[in-house]
Amino acid sequence: MLDVAGVDLTDPRYALGGSTAVLVEFPHSLIPPNAAAELFRLRMSGIVPVVAHPERYPGCTPAIVAEWRRAGAVMQMNVTAVVGGRRGKLATQLLSGGLIDLFASDTHCDPRSLMPARQWLLETAGATHADLLTRENANRLLTNKSLAPVPPFPVELGMFQRLRELVRGFRQVSAV
Repeated sequence: MLDVAGVDLTDPRYALGGSTAVLVEFPHSLIPPNAAAELFRLRMSGIVPVVAHPERYPGCTPAIVAEWRRAGAVMQMNVTAVVGGRRGKLATQLLSGGLIDLFASDTHCDPRSLMPARQWLLETAGATHADLLTRENANRLLTNKSLAPVPPFPVELGMFQRLRELVRGFRQVSAV
């Protein structure tokens, strides 16, 4: 949890699979104002910070995620953002903008949870994106290799998501 600046994450016990990558996250209530600087500091210490589920942080935007990536962080989206029906506007924007490097799951150690996300990627974006987000970049990360860029791809909203966005639009217009 990166809620305090200057935390030392160089202990090998924090590393993912013996790599230089370390999974980090921010408090769920507030992104610290120095988040990009902290990620850059970690990167300069030899650690590859992997930001868990950027799509969940209140106040997060594609611009903030792009800044974290420029600081040297890797973005890991939770598969429930795309397969659980709660994809959300930010998750869609991040994928459409090519700002997500890999998918993972909060089901911790249950590899079956990636299969629906991989299937969704195959149907939505194709094999290249599915491989990059669910296999190749994870393998690269764990073997201390540079991640392959994930090209942006348009994410179509499902019927219920489109209806939800339509209703929100009506609410915003009537509030004005």
